[in-house]
Amino acid sequence: YGEAVVHYLTSFIEVSIAMWKKHDIQFDLISTGFLMSIKQVEAIEDLLENQKVRPYLIADPIMGDNGMLYPGLSADLVEGMRAIAPHADLMLPNLTEAALIVGEEENFHNIDEEGVKRWIDRLREKGTKSVLITSVELEDGKHYIYGYSAAEEEYFKVEYRMIPKEFAGTGDIFSALMTAEIVHNRPH
Repeated sequence: YGEAVVHYLTSFIEVSIAMWKKHDIQFDLISTGFLMSIKQVEAIEDLLENQKVRPYLIADPIMGDNGMLYPGLSADLVEGMRAIAPHADLMLPNLTEAALIVGEEENFHNIDEEGVKRWIDRLREKGTKSVLITSVELEDGKHYIYGYSAAEEEYFKVEYRMIPKEFAGTGDIFSALMTAEIVHNRPH
């Protein structure tokens, strides 16, 4: 798509959270996408702290693909996603986003199964409970989703059939489906 227009919505996030606090709005689940700065992450932290029961937090670090940040995005976004990791019950990065968050983007094109598990562990060391890394292609030419389930306390991988065409929004669809699954099947 070429260049993008990026508009920081920090003040909108802050006034929205202030209004939710004023009306004592409580959430069961919060799902984040772009968090463009540490200030936006701090607003989410404020929201979490003011809930009577801590909501389940899904963090989808929409940042890039094919080993690179999306055009128009900056290192601020990467820092924001690193800062939200300790709060995430589930983080859904693709392989590029995982590499950026753990600071190993130079290893993106040389990743193997051991490396993917190491990146999962590094996300967990930051505080993320469960992780799903999508868009993992290994040297065997197969495509996988790699994960760690905090509930099951185990790693897993799921092979999928890759359609050799790029489609915008597939990560958003995946995140929405995962969110719906968690809403419908999470113990209350």
